[in-house]
Amino acid sequence: MADVLIVEDALPFQRWLTRTIPLLLGDSETWVVGSAADAEGVLADATPEVFLLDLSIPSREGDAMPSPDHGLSLLERCRARYPQARIVVLSSHSDFRGACLAAGADGFVGKDDADLVGKLRSALG
Repeated sequence: MADVLIVEDALPFQRWLTRTIPLLLGDSETWVVGSAADAEGVLADATPEVFLLDLSIPSREGDAMPSPDHGLSLLERCRARYPQARIVVLSSHSDFRGACLAAGADGFVGKDDADLVGKLRSALG
């Protein structure tokens, strides 16, 4: 069992993750947010052990311009504050894989991967 923070702005993928994560990690406390600012709000009161971060997210809810820079910045802040946490990036921006790993991600899973569940299971270790 692990406490999990999911940062994903696409509602269908949020729903899929909230159904899939318990199958991979067992029962857990799970927070689901759609922006970097909302993630920071959760982190004011919670200490997740696992982070699942979409890379291209808005800086705050309602922003029209999601950006990989927002996700990368959040990743760096999460790694600095939670050095023992497992951080996995889920993104269709495979060109950012190296930057995410360099910023401290433990894994990078492409959203369009044919074996998404298997890759996610492997990344979550």
